[in-house]
Amino acid sequence: MQAATLGIVPYQVVQIVLQLALVAGESAIDLDSMSKGLSVVVIKTKDTWNLSVRGAINTVSAVIENTATSAITAGVQKATQALNTGINKVLDASADTLNSAVGDLSNTLDTAAKAKAQEVVDMVYTQVVSEVETALNTLQYED
Repeated sequence: MQAATLGIVPYQVVQIVLQLALVAGESAIDLDSMSKGLSVVVIKTKDTWNLSVRGAINTVSAVIENTATSAITAGVQKATQALNTGINKVLDASADTLNSAVGDLSNTLDTAAKAKAQEVVDMVYTQVVSEVETALNTLQYED
């Protein structure tokens, strides 16, 4: 590490600066969580640091779980509405239009499922990118 500074800055100083940067980033993440009303671990262990690999995976998992749950709930509601509309069409349809109504229902459900799946993927991607950018933006380096 001392070679990176051409021997001018002792490696211990670089280590301390890097550790302070990690602590500042961790504090920024904790403050953001608290401002959102979330709980924060006061005494950190290797498993509870957000700026660790395990912490990042836990954060991403929680974001994906929340986003997927919301998207799936919305998809189920949309599919239920489409199904109810389709059932009403079937009940009101004559024998000649029954096959057409079932086909329309199938197409509507297929379209709704594909749209919701794409929405889930887009929301997860956007949320993960946002969390990573937020974490990176909280880290400040000084010359």
